[in-house]
Amino acid sequence: MLALLQQLRDQKLIENIDYYFADYIARQGQSQTEAINDLAALFAALLSFANQQGHSCLFLTKNVLENPFELKYQPEQQALLQQIEDLLAPYDVKALLANLVQHPAFSMNDQQNTPIVCKKIGEIDALYFHRIWKDEHYIAARLSESRPIHYQQNELTDLKQILQALFPHSQHLPDWQKIAVATAFSSTISFISGGPGTGKTTTVAKLLLGLQWLQQIRKQPWLNIRLAAPTGKAATRLTESLHQAIQNIHLPLDLSSTLPQEAATIHRLLGMRPNIPPRYHQQQPLNIDVLVIDEASMINLALMATLLRGIKPSTKLIFLGDKDQLASVESGAIMAELGQFLSFDYSRQQAAFLATVCEQQVAFSNELNFIRDSLCHLQHSYRFNQNTGIGQLAKAVNQRQAEESWQLFAEYNDIRVLPLFRPGEASNQQVVDFAVELYSDYFKFVQSEKNWQPVAIAKAFMLFKQARLLSALRNGQFGVEQLNQRIAEQLRRKKYIRFQHVHEWYLGKPVIILQNDNNSRLFNGDIGLVLPDKNGDLKVWFEAEQGFREVLSSRVPSVEPAYVMTVHKSQGSEFTRTVLVLPAEYNPLLSKELIYTAITRAKQTFTVFSREAIWKAAVRTQTQRYSGLAQQIKQIFKEKESEDVIKGNSGIE
Repeated sequence: MLALLQQLRDQKLIENIDYYFADYIARQGQSQTEAINDLAALFAALLSFANQQGHSCLFLTKNVLENPFELKYQPEQQALLQQIEDLLAPYDVKALLANLVQHPAFSMNDQQNTPIVCKKIGEIDALYFHRIWKDEHYIAARLSESRPIHYQQNELTDLKQILQALFPHSQHLPDWQKIAVATAFSSTISFISGGPGTGKTTTVAKLLLGLQWLQQIRKQPWLNIRLAAPTGKAATRLTESLHQAIQNIHLPLDLSSTLPQEAATIHRLLGMRPNIPPRYHQQQPLNIDVLVIDEASMINLALMATLLRGIKPSTKLIFLGDKDQLASVESGAIMAELGQFLSFDYSRQQAAFLATVCEQQVAFSNELNFIRDSLCHLQHSYRFNQNTGIGQLAKAVNQRQAEESWQLFAEYNDIRVLPLFRPGEASNQQVVDFAVELYSDYFKFVQSEKNWQPVAIAKAFMLFKQARLLSALRNGQFGVEQLNQRIAEQLRRKKYIRFQHVHEWYLGKPVIILQNDNNSRLFNGDIGLVLPDKNGDLKVWFEAEQGFREVLSSRVPSVEPAYVMTVHKSQGSEFTRTVLVLPAEYNPLLSKELIYTAITRAKQTFTVFSREAIWKAAVRTQTQRYSGLAQQIKQIFKEKESEDVIKGNSGIE
């Protein structure tokens, strides 16, 4: 088996880590029969392969067994596929599990410290890395602790008055922003999902002001509130947008001073550093009353588990995100998993609460589901109306309407497609030329400016942020790495920039930070520009809470050019003009979530380089991440309901 896996690795069909993990598992089972050890090595590699694709587990389904390592659709790999099929032929799923658990690396008991655990997720058997199972199960258990907050009659009257003041004129019914605020008031954990322009930040600003207002009415101390996001860029944007939202909210009393002035990364909030346990953990949790987490769709399983372990169970948690965006690069798709519960109605009790405090009518059922009662999806976009192509395109893509979405490019002026040709007929030169023109205003200003005072730094950032190229891939002709290099070379030929080597810190160079560095206060995803200081010395400038700050290039952590960035890296950002580059051939990484995320970065115009067939194939493809989170939450609720029935307690006051 290891020889076969080595062939897969040599042909780059699996990663080195997949092979070496299988080798490690095989060495643990040297006392087992060859058949059992071969099975263990194969499924160790399959589990590692699945984890690399973002799955938190490996479902032992017919599809997985018939298409290991996604070889089924690769004609040139049929001989390797046949060898794996011959090994699996004698077994059904039940027999597979019976044999695997005989191996010392596999166990059905998560109390045993084996590398791999076998678990039942609903009716499906699944394999997990032990650590990932622990994280996913802990997250499910913590989220299942979400319970309704019960208010006395006089407090309900206060809540109603607060919501009336926060939302004096509900122009769209139902008013989902108002419902979201009321939902968060009613639950210890809440998730507010919404697409671009639906007002997530405005909603949370009103929510935080409302929470502090209620504290004042109760004559209780101000709540200790913190703001956080997965990346430094997202944290900065949350800080800026929240301040702006608060300025536009007019209340009879000023509560803005009681709110936090700055958001932090989750890593900084918890005191997380590489290879060192977090400062805040289950035995020493962070002592705060309310925590708001933005861009929740970017949070992977491990980070979410660390976050939930690092705060008190009594802390009110408010997650903001877009359930339809790309999930985290690492394993897990938490927002998408929880989004499944939006297909259910609110409980009768929650509907009655919403009718009382915000005078909004919502569909309800007699079934009690605390997670559903903790969710709200904002559905009205204040940025894109029916006359904007960007909004219509995002909607069509999200609904996987491939034909309709392609046709929209001919109907609206704010979206356009620039077709790519087949491989060999055209290079990426057309993309490079387009990029040079796109950034020409920025480089013309940088070249001509002589007085580098703060106002000039601000203008440079404004010009560069006007537009951005996004790529679906890192590698290949239309990937980030090649495009960044070719764009820099073309800019040099046009005499916009001067350098001997692309790695130099030349005037005007845009860079993106690739790793967190607490010492320099620079974080993954931060964008910097190489510009002169007032003395004419080149520094790397970054946006700060108050203006901009300069950093010596020697103190800047790992970077790459930022002419083009991956769609993943663009999450949490918005650009006046957004340009997406798709490859000339289909790639499994293409999906409707990736396309949707790119479209929703655009504020005014969206352009895509793509062949029609590639676009339509991507829009039809929905990301499927194997996870047991939603099913575990359902199972925990079912068990708790059974306990309540036995105790004669419905759980509702």
